[in-house]
Amino acid sequence: MPTTSLIWFSWLGLTLIFAVNCTSKGQSAEDDLETVARFKPTDEYFTASLRTLHFIIESSKTARIDEVFGKIISQNQLPTSAEKCKDGTYTGASPYDAYGYKHVVSLTIKGGKITAVDYDEVKKDGKGKQHDEVYCKRMSQSAASPAVAYPQYEQALVEKQDLLAVDVITGATSSLYRFRYATTLALIKASL
Repeated sequence: MPTTSLIWFSWLGLTLIFAVNCTSKGQSAEDDLETVARFKPTDEYFTASLRTLHFIIESSKTARIDEVFGKIISQNQLPTSAEKCKDGTYTGASPYDAYGYKHVVSLTIKGGKITAVDYDEVKKDGKGKQHDEVYCKRMSQSAASPAVAYPQYEQALVEKQDLLAVDVITGATSSLYRFRYATTLALIKASL
């Protein structure tokens, strides 16, 4: 059974509080963070900063997310494109959010270019938002449906080749940052 701990963290002049779900080994999002930790193996706060970023994406306003996301990318010199990445297919997955969704991207990279992208926000039972007709219908009444927004984010990343150049789709702002987070994890893996 998972337990939740609150952690205070001061980094880059920011004092942050975040919740960490502690679960048994084998959870793919935790495995993702363990894998990407090799990007900065001597920095014991690196994965903590990624967990913090996920918490901020899930709990803060857009301006705050922009500020922290930019600082973490810059401070850690994280890849935002596939320019120096190895060919292959790489996945990035966030921890589960408060609604029980994990944000998952699959990137195919060839010759330093992103050639294919697949993104969805997936429940523990494997059901994704993008193909959930009931969820998409409900969302389309007040915001952009995942069935519409996710393919646009995927296409924009292939066209622009930089996750920070992907523009927000009205009604899908939170999904943009979740998409960028998962993409960052996949690009880190591709650069190892």
